[in-house]
Amino acid sequence: MSDASKRRTPAWVRVLLALSLGLNLAVVGLVVGIAVRFGGGPPPRAAVDFALPYVRSLDPGDRRAIFRTVRQDLTDAPTSRAARRAAYDSVVEALRAQPFDRDALEELVGGQADAAQRMQRAAQAAWLDTVSAMSDAERAAYADRVAEQVARRGKGKPPRN
Repeated sequence: MSDASKRRTPAWVRVLLALSLGLNLAVVGLVVGIAVRFGGGPPPRAAVDFALPYVRSLDPGDRRAIFRTVRQDLTDAPTSRAARRAAYDSVVEALRAQPFDRDALEELVGGQADAAQRMQRAAQAAWLDTVSAMSDAERAAYADRVAEQVARRGKGKPPRN
């Protein structure tokens, strides 16, 4: 086995990936919660589409600081992998329950949606603090990176209605 395959992934990369997974799962929970509460088709991916260019354009140190702040602010939220898995397991159990209890399912996915909204608000507040602390030159360079991300994501994609 080569030395490269024996190296462990740095802890910060694992944490970043776990937070990314957590945010993605929270968004999925939010989508399911809205679909169950209000019916109809799934909502547009607007929240995810709007956030990605902002996050991807940050310096890695700023991204880590924001994720660290969100974790600290949400100590009581189900942000661990085990807590999220338990929440999804509870939804699966509620879906399989006989007789089916719509109110119980609504409460479960509502809790997931609430957690996702809290996480989004905490991330937005931390992001605003980060941007506010930038100098004019840093903020201008950041704006250029955001514009580049938006342009890159839009190439070859038809406009959304």
